Amino acid sequence: MKTRNVILPIVFSLSLISCQKNDHDAEGVTEEDIEIIKTENQATYLLEDLESEVDYFSASSESSNMQKSAQVGGPCAAITIDVTEETIFPVVVTVDYGDGCDGLWGHRKSGTIVITKTAPWFQEGAKRIIEFQNFVMDTVAVSGSMTITTEAFQQNLVSFRTVSNIAFTWNETLSLNRTADITRSLLAGFDTPFDITDNVIEAEGMATLTFPGGDRYTRQTVEPLVIMGSCQHIVSGILEIVKNGETAITVDYGDGTCDNNVVVSKDGESVEVELNREEN
Repeated sequence: MKTRNVILPIVFSLSLISCQKNDHDAEGVTEEDIEIIKTENQATYLLEDLESEVDYFSASSESSNMQKSAQVGGPCAAITIDVTEETIFPVVVTVDYGDGCDGLWGHRKSGTIVITKTAPWFQEGAKRIIEFQNFVMDTVAVSGSMTITTEAFQQNLVSFRTVSNIAFTWNETLSLNRTADITRSLLAGFDTPFDITDNVIEAEGMATLTFPGGDRYTRQTVEPLVIMGSCQHIVSGILEIVKNGETAITVDYGDGTCDNNVVVSKDGESVEVELNREEN
């Protein structure tokens, strides 16, 4: 009897611990999950805006007679083109926003972007190395670099691979380092390089988000994100985000409707969340 009296409390305690552990593991969508999704969403929008302007400047710089040194007008920025005299390439395009001006999407930008092109941007295998100097977009400081490689440039098939290591700083309490390998495919709008409003882009790949406290998130595309130049929001696609190898969070951007609503799912719970381009 004494043995039974000892065993029963132990069994009961183990059952209680098991229940508590299961309850903790299946906590569903948390406020922290939503904040991470909002932060990553804004980083995605900022980079998409930057890549759209880099595409614009790449096209405009190659329509400027490729002089050894030239200046051309752009969407609010002063653009300087430096060309190697003997071989033309590499070409260095310096985009100077000065103390601040509004870019293609209406974002306020200041500082400088330097684009080094190894070949005409529409040539397969061409690389564009982008570096940021004292660059601020809206209120977010952006530093680091990215390399865009033209993987395909044919009729009805235009795609670029972007490998990036970018640091974002919103304020003293919020910053993020984001490394990524993303392929962007232009499904429409390739015949109008100076008009981004008719662009339809599919983006897929993987990113790693690291925060100062050490938390690390991996972000993987389950279904390609679709970005339309006529819409300020991602219109469809599914992401999976995992924190430190824990339970995955899925983010569903919808069925193609131009809105800022997503469905966030975790541990069998789904909630609808509104995502804005400027969250923090």
